[in-house]
Amino acid sequence: MPCCFDRHQLRRRLGAVLVFGLIGCEDSGQSPSAVTSQALRTSGLMRVSSTGLLVSEQDMANVHARLIHDVAVALADPSLRTLVYEAMRQSPYREGQLHFRTFLEQNGSSLLRAIAGARTATETEVLRSLDSLMSLEFYMPVRQHRTAWTGDANVIVAGVLRDDGTIPTAFDLEGRPFPIVSADDPPPIPTLALVPAETDFSTPPTASTKVEQSSTTGIYMVWARATDDFEGFLMGPPEFEIHVLREVVDTPNDTLAYVTCAGEHRIGTSYGWDYNYDPSAEVDVPWTGEVLLATVAEIDTTQIVEIQWWEDDFEGCDNSGAGSPPDTDGATKAAIDTLPTIVVGIDTIFDDITGRQANADSVESVFAKLVNAVQDDDLVGVLSGPTQRCFEDGSGPMGHEALDKDGIARAYASIDFRYTVRKPICPSPPPPLPAGSVVITFGPSMVEPNTSCWYEGTASGGTPPYSLVWRKNGFTIGTGEGLLVETGTSSFQLELNATDVNGRSGWDVLSVTVSPEAGPCVQ
Repeated sequence: MPCCFDRHQLRRRLGAVLVFGLIGCEDSGQSPSAVTSQALRTSGLMRVSSTGLLVSEQDMANVHARLIHDVAVALADPSLRTLVYEAMRQSPYREGQLHFRTFLEQNGSSLLRAIAGARTATETEVLRSLDSLMSLEFYMPVRQHRTAWTGDANVIVAGVLRDDGTIPTAFDLEGRPFPIVSADDPPPIPTLALVPAETDFSTPPTASTKVEQSSTTGIYMVWARATDDFEGFLMGPPEFEIHVLREVVDTPNDTLAYVTCAGEHRIGTSYGWDYNYDPSAEVDVPWTGEVLLATVAEIDTTQIVEIQWWEDDFEGCDNSGAGSPPDTDGATKAAIDTLPTIVVGIDTIFDDITGRQANADSVESVFAKLVNAVQDDDLVGVLSGPTQRCFEDGSGPMGHEALDKDGIARAYASIDFRYTVRKPICPSPPPPLPAGSVVITFGPSMVEPNTSCWYEGTASGGTPPYSLVWRKNGFTIGTGEGLLVETGTSSFQLELNATDVNGRSGWDVLSVTVSPEAGPCVQ
């Protein structure tokens, strides 16, 4: 592997990088880590623009904020709002996305003229200012907002460069800052987003089609549910992917090799999977269907297989491994295990890297850590259970939890192994409790915000006593037959998991709406 990453390839891969300064390893006379050290200490966090320019994050944020402001002011003109409204309605993409620059240069030229007029600048100068920004998409990401907005003046424009919890910048049509208090929860007013493009505008969208695949032996997923969308509200629905890896025998640290993936970028094949297949559904509505994760020909059924669930914002995965998140190849597995999936303090990361040089970290490892630290993908979790150690053929789908690094279940999936393994296998897992045997028996489905409500549940169909665990949006909040639940301000999923003495388990889920219109809890 060469000592240097190609900057443009890295931009296409991740969309955000740390500036590596003069990483011309052959010409600089310095080690890559030394050059990286100098660049980090002097330049800080940089981003790559749509034209390949390295721009400081603060400078890019300033240009972005001005653009958001100017678009909002321009949309005070009813004719421009109608133009945008109709263009988004006619967009072939699911949420009505428009590639912002292309829109300005073509059908949205009157919006470009309005922005230029407000700046007392030429249209060419406005377009040139976009050279300092990442490629942007323009749309209304929240479904309820799209339903409510008719092109009227009840709208704001907002944007954010990084999907890491940063509060978006927003302006109303008079150019006044609009207070947004959460990156995750949208404001009640319809919101147009100017954000880094996650949509692949180079190809038209592919309609979801059912592919006949039941005769192929392999690993299938037949049901899935996420506890979160792992996206800020401006970023729209999540881009979930399932990645399959296999253990490489006789290698240290349980090295994993990439096998294949399933996701929305593979629609039209047996691996096509779109968690958001129903545009009218909320993220907490489970997906059901059948998607191939890997064939027997693609895996060695005598070895361990690991299944990872990712929210992958940028380049979609394919069968070659291109577009796969960093954790899906053996060379970076150890590196990402030491880092969160959201960027953390750059100095902390750098000190960790340089502190390891005495342990002969390779150049590849150094750069892998840097890249992993700034990538915008989220590892939802690694599926627990027989996917990691043993398989059972003919037992039908088995439920699995996607556990994050803290062991918290962030998603759930039913996996069906349709092949016979060729090695001694672990004992078959106990069958689940009968359907309907775990029930949340008491507690309201609509509650007031910021209060506490009592919920009760029971389990049957197995061998008592039962272990009862309560989870709110995937996070464990208590145990036992009853629990006082803090409602907070956002609607949530309340789940009761029960396990009997023989390991048989089951669960019940209650969708709880948080609304000021709800009456007080019945205690």
